[in-house]
Amino acid sequence: MRGYELALERLLRERDKLLPEERPPEMLLLIESLQAAEKAAEELEEAAAILREHPLPAHGPLRSIAAEQWQAVLAALDASPAAPVLFKGLVHSVEAAAKSLDATRSNSVCGALFFTRSPQMPRTSHLWCNLWAMTLRWDIHTQGPLLAPCSCWPVWLSASREGRKMKRLLTAGASNAAWVAAGAWQVAKWWQQAPSSAARNRRLEALLEGVRDRATADQCWLLAEEAVSRLASMALWEVEERAKQRRQRSSVPGLTQRAGKLLEQSRQLLNQTKAWLPARIRAQLLNGLRHLEDAQRAWAHAVGARRAWQGERPKLPSKRCSGCTQMALHLRKCAQCQVATYCSRDCQVRYWKEGGHKAECTALAERNK
Repeated sequence: MRGYELALERLLRERDKLLPEERPPEMLLLIESLQAAEKAAEELEEAAAILREHPLPAHGPLRSIAAEQWQAVLAALDASPAAPVLFKGLVHSVEAAAKSLDATRSNSVCGALFFTRSPQMPRTSHLWCNLWAMTLRWDIHTQGPLLAPCSCWPVWLSASREGRKMKRLLTAGASNAAWVAAGAWQVAKWWQQAPSSAARNRRLEALLEGVRDRATADQCWLLAEEAVSRLASMALWEVEERAKQRRQRSSVPGLTQRAGKLLEQSRQLLNQTKAWLPARIRAQLLNGLRHLEDAQRAWAHAVGARRAWQGERPKLPSKRCSGCTQMALHLRKCAQCQVATYCSRDCQVRYWKEGGHKAECTALAERNK
């Protein structure tokens, strides 16, 4: 039996022991997530079959995911069945959470899933965002207007044309790029608490970029702006972290420029919502955008000032003895020509007699008059 099937069976058994009014909401949410995960595993197998026949599909669930990432997943699937790799380590997490679900918040359960996943499945972590999305879509502690169930959306969003587009996009299925984004956004909120790595950060960026492209293609500007803002926030956080490490400071200018371009794109996407987005909501989003822009400008100014200082820094002349050619802090010049320099009396005598300075000293003195 697969790991998630065993976990689901045990949770269902625990649920049946309780009266309906005694069943913790977290238990019901986790059961729903695992049932959706079972469907996601089937979709993964179907996606792998499609990928084997069509390496670069132009549509479907693989549309917004980079081809090289899926090639890596395909290699992992060829080595072992998909489900055991995908759900390895899940049973222990569910068992630990199920013992005290009545006192455990659902985001803590998700945190346990994330920590067990991280070291065990580096190649398939972006697929776990599907499971994250299914669990977190109902989490009342962390959800926002875009992540809430569509029935809970405010009237202004439900009544808008873009709101209807987003509703179709968000309810299309578990493998939809928008649901992957929902999981990725939540991961982005907690990524500093989990073991960090450059590879994991790149995977999160690839997820958000895929969501941005998918949402932009469907003209869901607000959804696309959220993804781009997350990308900009991640870039600025990385700028701050790399600036603290001497060996990585050379990458700060490039990251700062990337954050600036993302913020420009975010503002352009936000402008697309001007006709229908309520002024109050728009003002809140613009406020957050200005805060990010101020941070980016501050880093850009710091980078520019550092480059200017490095470029204008005067080069000190090398102080070497004319006799022994060694560097020295204090050198004395020849009294006649004022060109030759010496670190000691011995070097002066030796250079005068053996170095040829006796023959050239008079000519140098005449030239410097």
